[in-house]
Amino acid sequence: MWIAICIILLSIRAMSRDRGDLVGSKLEDVLGANDMANVEPYIQRMLLGETVTFERALYKTSLGKRIVRKTFSRGAAENGQIVGYFVLGQDVTEEADIRDARELSEARAEKAKG
Repeated sequence: MWIAICIILLSIRAMSRDRGDLVGSKLEDVLGANDMANVEPYIQRMLLGETVTFERALYKTSLGKRIVRKTFSRGAAENGQIVGYFVLGQDVTEEADIRDARELSEARAEKAKG
C-alpha cells in the first residue's frame, strides 16, 4: 500500500525530507515503528471507509513542541479495491494554543462566578 502526501507543511520541514522523497513511500518507512504504532488505530478506521482527522503533539529539537492535525482518507479504484491512501498534515500549533487559552479563560470565568 502506498501513500500520497498531499500537503505536509510541518512534516517535510521537521523531517528534513524533500517532498519527492515522501510521495509514493510506504507510511511505515516515513514514520518509523513507534509513530506507526501510534497512528495504526486511525489507519484501521480509515481502511474501513472513514475519513479520520486527529491531532497529536510532535517534539522536534529544531522546532520544539508542535501540534499537527492529520487527516487520512483512502483511495479506491472503480472496482472498490483500496489502492492507497492520502495523508493531509498541517501544523496547527498556534490554533491549538489559542483554543487552550480560550478554554482556560472560560474556566476561570466560570470559577469566578462562584
